[in-house]
Amino acid sequence: HIYADPSRAHTLGGGVFIAWCLAALGTVLFWCLALVSAQNLVRFVRREAKTLLMATLAATLVGWLAFESGNLWGPMAQATFVLAAFWLRVTGVQNIDIDPAEKIMGVGDFYVHVASACSGYEGIGLVVAFTAIYLWVYKNEFRFPQALLLFPLGAMCIWLLNSVRIAALVVLGAYVSPEVAVGGFHSQAGWLMFIATSLGLLWFAKRVSFFTVHAQTEKPVAGEQAVSHATNSNRHATSEQAVATLIPLVVLLAASLLTSTFSAGFDYLYPLRVVAVAAALAWVWQDLRWPKPVWSWQAIAAGLVVAVIWALMLGQTTEADNAVRQGLTTLSPSWAWLWLACRFVGAVVTVPIAEELAFRGYLLCTMSRSSNYVRGPIPLVIIAMLGSSVAFGLLHGAWLAGTVAGLIYGLLRWRSQSIIVPVIAHSVTNASLFVFAFITGRWGLL
Repeated sequence: HIYADPSRAHTLGGGVFIAWCLAALGTVLFWCLALVSAQNLVRFVRREAKTLLMATLAATLVGWLAFESGNLWGPMAQATFVLAAFWLRVTGVQNIDIDPAEKIMGVGDFYVHVASACSGYEGIGLVVAFTAIYLWVYKNEFRFPQALLLFPLGAMCIWLLNSVRIAALVVLGAYVSPEVAVGGFHSQAGWLMFIATSLGLLWFAKRVSFFTVHAQTEKPVAGEQAVSHATNSNRHATSEQAVATLIPLVVLLAASLLTSTFSAGFDYLYPLRVVAVAAALAWVWQDLRWPKPVWSWQAIAAGLVVAVIWALMLGQTTEADNAVRQGLTTLSPSWAWLWLACRFVGAVVTVPIAEELAFRGYLLCTMSRSSNYVRGPIPLVIIAMLGSSVAFGLLHGAWLAGTVAGLIYGLLRWRSQSIIVPVIAHSVTNASLFVFAFITGRWGLL
């Protein structure tokens, strides 16, 4: 709406926003009341009051910092532009065309404009928020105020990497492929650099005694040594198993991000995802303590049902279908068949195992307060079942279809007391969708 009085427009806009927020909070509250009783909800809020308060304060702080950082867009964009141009010069790139006034740089026919949003403030905000949450959760492991130096260190690292990203974008678009530069690298490289900066910062901090506290442990009494050793061994094994259930999915997401960075529409490097996840599974296989294989007709039936639901709920996927078809036509027949074979192995083997370990293994069990990550009974906790399923749906983009699929797989895990059964169901779903996509060309369903 356009108003003659700007102050009136601002007031009405703020009122609508507040009303929308209240309606959203009311909707979430009524959803919770539909799943659990008011007494259980009140008990949960009281028990987790401190955690909920800290999460709310952290989210509010991040939102405020993101809003206030807008005043720095202009100066930061100029500094980022100058540094990106410097990287192009020192790397020996020829025929660079630079317009400082408009903040435009390019080589040949490929040009980029370093807008305010490209200044790197978003990456800095994410790194600062991530570091703050990590330091708060693990505050007993760090020295203060020394650990506060991690904030400027992380901000400087991500800002420098952002300027490198812009310079690399110019080189990639000019000398390799404009489509890959714009369609893949531009949108994904920022996330890769955020992950690299965050993990690298924590790796560095944990290995430098200047930042961390090395706890001193007391030796147990002689009569307590055996019990203490057994308890510590069980806890250590459980902790290793929990980490092992997450590593394959982390590797899958990192590999997907990496291959998407150097692709435009069609992921030519998909086989690397399969190899990476297979290597991760081989690495953690012993720690997983995988249960004995079982055969379940319920899993097969559930997998087929999920495949039908998925196909119906996703509807038309024309753009994704065309991208895969066109990508396959650019490959030779032998490479096309190899790509399809890797796509099948990924869909039916590595992806179901990695995702089920993370969502029905770790997340569902953790939210249910159970340590039976891969085998053994788990309690039926509605919040845990719904929360893990929604997270599964959000990962796949098609959140509603993914949530329904996650609920079915979760119920299978609860009834069967083994992670094998939902893995089989997930594999059947993906195998059915792959065959359907191969016959009809509906590749967007995968």
